[in-house]
Amino acid sequence: MDSNKFSYRVYSDLSLIEREQWDSGLNEDDYYMNYDFLHLTNLSVLNVDKYYYVMIFCGDVKIANIVMFSFLLDFYKAVNISAKRIIAIIRKIYKKAFFQKVLFCGLPVSTVDNSIRIFNKEYTADILNILNCVIKKISTDEKANIIFYKDFCSNDLEWSCLLKGKSNTLVKGLSSNEIKIIWNTFDDYLNNLHKRYRNPLKKVLRKRDECTIRILKGDEITFTNEFYSLYEQVNEDSEYQLEKFSINFFKNITCCPNIDSFYILIEGNNAILGYVLVVEKKDCLIPLFLGYSKKHNKTYDIYFNLVYKVLELAIERKKSMVKFGQTADYFKHKIGCYPVDVWWYIRLNNVLLRPFTSLIFRKMFPEKKVTSFDLFKS
Repeated sequence: MDSNKFSYRVYSDLSLIEREQWDSGLNEDDYYMNYDFLHLTNLSVLNVDKYYYVMIFCGDVKIANIVMFSFLLDFYKAVNISAKRIIAIIRKIYKKAFFQKVLFCGLPVSTVDNSIRIFNKEYTADILNILNCVIKKISTDEKANIIFYKDFCSNDLEWSCLLKGKSNTLVKGLSSNEIKIIWNTFDDYLNNLHKRYRNPLKKVLRKRDECTIRILKGDEITFTNEFYSLYEQVNEDSEYQLEKFSINFFKNITCCPNIDSFYILIEGNNAILGYVLVVEKKDCLIPLFLGYSKKHNKTYDIYFNLVYKVLELAIERKKSMVKFGQTADYFKHKIGCYPVDVWWYIRLNNVLLRPFTSLIFRKMFPEKKVTSFDLFKS
């Protein structure tokens, strides 16, 4: 690599970068990497210590954008239930065990999307070499013991595999869940289900009659503390917790000019019982975050009705798929979702532990068994 040919700039403050310069080269629907969304997450994620926004140049031409962030990771909040039990036992003796300063090359929001954008594929190897140098320096400055490159899909492995030669280990992360839309109406979907699945679903849907469901933009909602508490109830009870957002995120996300998003609200008893924030792209819907009342969930099947309403809207709006994310796998497979592999690269800065990276990761994030269902008649 000709070191004089390439240069890079690292910013810890996004406001120091011109919006047009950062957004140049990004695809129109690359919502999560655009300036406005990153600015919003910068102001709204509560547990990030520091952000890093990297631009790499060949001469005067920008050839890559990369986002990184660091924070003190509480592994108790990030692992599965069985690993939580082990950590809880150890913390009875060592209270500070399993807190680690980590550096993520990724987005500070669980979108199942990596944060490396390469605008000229010819320079992929050079860009990843530069990234490796930048990450080494930042992790040293931050005293970060673990580096995560997160959320690569299988297609990304064609180019991201170059990271494996830099003391990084490739591991399979939590699978995502997607459903292809092959029905013209929601009734078509219902009627195509085998009876043993259709009848229980109809019981869930009948509970909608006791509630009101509305589709709203953010400026049509009053974001009270009660509204935010529904998100907190779900977030605190989540098996895997990485980021946490302030109420300002929910107030401002639908105002981002480059993101199409809306809320689905379920209301009853003169209160909001639950909601889901949905990002809309040309070909798909993406439920991003949801909140609901744990107290009333069984009475109204709030969670199930939110999920089914997203599916119904996707069918009505002629989308090709819904990307339902990385949790509640069993239920999502039971409505017709299929698992999509998600990959991470990990580097432990402790060279003695590095050979055991895969083993450690698998113990803390064991691969879940995929349950398949014979849902449809044809």
